[in-house]
Amino acid sequence: MLFTTSICGNYLPRAIALGESIKWHYPGAKFFPCLLERTVPADAFSAFSGILLAKDIVPYSFEHFIFRHTIVEAATAVKGDLMLYLFKAFPEEDIFIYLDPDTYLYSDFPELEALLNDHSIVLTPHLVSRSNFIPMEVSILEHGLYNLGFLALHRSDEAVNLLEWWKDRLHRMCYDAKYTGIFTDQKWFDLAPLFFKTKFLMHAGYNVGPWTLNSRIATTDENGNILISGQPLRFIHFSGFPNTFYHCANNWPPTGKEILIELADAYADKLQENKSFACLPWSYGRYLDGRRISEFARIAWRRFPVDGDVSPFSLSNRKILGKLCFLSPFDILYRKLYGRFYTMMRSYFRVWE
Repeated sequence: MLFTTSICGNYLPRAIALGESIKWHYPGAKFFPCLLERTVPADAFSAFSGILLAKDIVPYSFEHFIFRHTIVEAATAVKGDLMLYLFKAFPEEDIFIYLDPDTYLYSDFPELEALLNDHSIVLTPHLVSRSNFIPMEVSILEHGLYNLGFLALHRSDEAVNLLEWWKDRLHRMCYDAKYTGIFTDQKWFDLAPLFFKTKFLMHAGYNVGPWTLNSRIATTDENGNILISGQPLRFIHFSGFPNTFYHCANNWPPTGKEILIELADAYADKLQENKSFACLPWSYGRYLDGRRISEFARIAWRRFPVDGDVSPFSLSNRKILGKLCFLSPFDILYRKLYGRFYTMMRSYFRVWE
């Protein structure tokens, strides 16, 4: 069994915590994070089997590719290439599990292992029961039906075909552009069950994220084991940690808040052990001369990249926007107004805050 995740340097504390939890419950498993930085910031980490640099995995012009993306978009845009690379690099492995770096295991995965005996692709929907909270359902329709902080694959032609399809779309359009119907890598998977044989893991103990906390109840059994809606807790997705997770844990569950807060506090302590990495600046967030890359320069580059071997990181905002000159006043006004409207509505519904 092989686990992987995709991170930038500031998420190393979370990836280390994830690796330690994997090592505890699957001591024989491999764990290879993919790092979207120019270099590895430290020699080695005991929680990892090794660290893969994204620039060594993506088979096309990496700097042209990475320049088009914000930090969150970049971490998701390489996931198809990452999984395909692992399929080829580790032919002896049959089970591949992607987990977002802000997940944490609390047990092994017997239900998942059973499903992977008969299915090549296993997904977790954001919701496994009716939420009775319409704003949450609207938000999930916007962000995607399946949470791609988890993806389990059993080596097969079907899994490879899925990854090839997904990789191609992520290379072309892995952006946070919800006004166009796209949300990074995740929204594409709404189509995946139409084209590939997928299985949904409808177990309340998997992928317990803040979006689930109004419909899943945390309790303990007579032995002190944590249950989520009556099923054993397998892993929590601490998305938006700490603010979003604590807000949802404090305000949404009708019962069991104390259990969730205790788990969140323990996770926070884990992150503190390696907190120095959280301050690492993203090495692809600035030009080579140290100046910050503007969002508009990235948007311009994704639409009209300069031909040739020139690295966009050797240029500047002025050179890119001046040479390409694609952003009309309408483009800028539309993007700014949409961003403000979306932020206002999100705050009103308090879906994530």
